[in-house]
Amino acid sequence: VCGHWGAWGTAARLTCLPYYEGDERLIHVGADYSFNDPARDLVPFVTTGEAFAGQNPEFGPAGIDFLPIVAIPPFANTGAIPTEHTNLINLEAAAAWGPLVVQSEMRWAVVDQLNGARNTFPGFYAHARYVLTGEIVEYDEANGVFGAVTPDVPVGWGRGGAGAWELAARVSHLDLNGELLPGPGRQLTDVT
Repeated sequence: VCGHWGAWGTAARLTCLPYYEGDERLIHVGADYSFNDPARDLVPFVTTGEAFAGQNPEFGPAGIDFLPIVAIPPFANTGAIPTEHTNLINLEAAAAWGPLVVQSEMRWAVVDQLNGARNTFPGFYAHARYVLTGEIVEYDEANGVFGAVTPDVPVGWGRGGAGAWELAARVSHLDLNGELLPGPGRQLTDVT
């Protein structure tokens, strides 16, 4: 009865550092899982590009009103799927070697629909970043995530600092095709 008017879920994430010599040299691995029984028994999976192009009033409140409101159509969209529950499974790995960081994640969304169909929507990304000015990308051990780069010589008026410069590349892929979906599905591959 609770599933018809409410929602509940649970999630867990586990990470470890099988090799660690401080933020300069490390290997990070992790996995997470979540179970969701959605409110109103509906789950949409929708994505636009990974670059910010303005606010989209179709995905939540308008927010700050002086930015342009741009209704970017979804590139991939399952529509609101009548859903019994979802299972989200994620694997992650990363390595840092001095100013170079390489990381990747794979996620599978397993959706058990009310009509008995089961769809699995896979997605992944691979990301590499290299700090040209030699700084190290900070690693937060408590949360198992990489953070910002703190410039050794910050940019400043009259001080002539160049700040920190970084090159980065990313490829990501999402497949929202499935059976008996209310939306068109589609696949999206993005290179940044």
